[in-house]
Amino acid sequence: MKKITIFGGTGFLGCSIVKALVSLDYDIHVVTRNSNHKVQHESVSFHVYDYESDDKLSSLIRGSDVVINLVGILFERGSDTFFKIHTNLTQKIARVCREEGVKKFIHVSALGVDKSESKYGKSKLAAEKAAIGEYPATVILRPSIIFGPDDNFFNMFAKIAKLIPILPLIGGGKTKFQPVYVEDVAEAVKNTVVSESAKEQIFELGGPDIETFKQLFQRLGKEMGRRFILVPLPFPIATCQASIMGLLPHPLLTVDQVRSLKTDNVVSEGMAGLTDLRVSPTSMDKVLPSYLACYKRKQ
Repeated sequence: MKKITIFGGTGFLGCSIVKALVSLDYDIHVVTRNSNHKVQHESVSFHVYDYESDDKLSSLIRGSDVVINLVGILFERGSDTFFKIHTNLTQKIARVCREEGVKKFIHVSALGVDKSESKYGKSKLAAEKAAIGEYPATVILRPSIIFGPDDNFFNMFAKIAKLIPILPLIGGGKTKFQPVYVEDVAEAVKNTVVSESAKEQIFELGGPDIETFKQLFQRLGKEMGRRFILVPLPFPIATCQASIMGLLPHPLLTVDQVRSLKTDNVVSEGMAGLTDLRVSPTSMDKVLPSYLACYKRKQ
């Protein structure tokens, strides 16, 4: 059987991608630092890798027809810096893919990294360039913020709003987003695997709805049946607060995330997207009510 190797396949997006791929005739090998495996299927096996050993990296990739890289972090901690996890690791994976004769390398990046001034965005853009430098036929997918039942966006703010119905509008809440459904991204990855034409290309993945940060909070309040107090928070004040919050083990906000909110997160005009990968974008209206209902105020 053909072999797919996925780096970082146990997270929110990774689990959906693995589930989508099991319908294909491939052995799926998930490489992860996380021992919590949510997907159980006869075609799926898991391999623990600490992202340090170059020798083990070669043995993990060897024999793969397709390699998918999903590895990413939202904040830096200790030796896990953005450039180590995003840029350096991606370059290593791409280089080994070339050396081992892998037929297709799919790298999942993030929307807006070509415009962002954040360390996160710059490291992601550097990762794209490093991947192409090592493996010119790399396919790059740039999703916007991803929503779905286990997302870390709507769920996080819903939990906060249940405790304290006051939400900050960083920079006035004017930053634009184009949220994309997790199952649409998973389907896009699956279609990229089997597509003969998807190579040496960048796809920007966004849903059908473009809304500001403020509008997303208003949408969240509507789904929860609650009224929030939305407090405008200028960037300088948000940066000061984030500098303190960023010291927590799992910060809700970091200085770098504040910096990233200074750039809109929407698909660029003329870029290939979901429809080019035979995926019809799913609106938030069709999905959010199903998993935000649990946060509604009981009558």
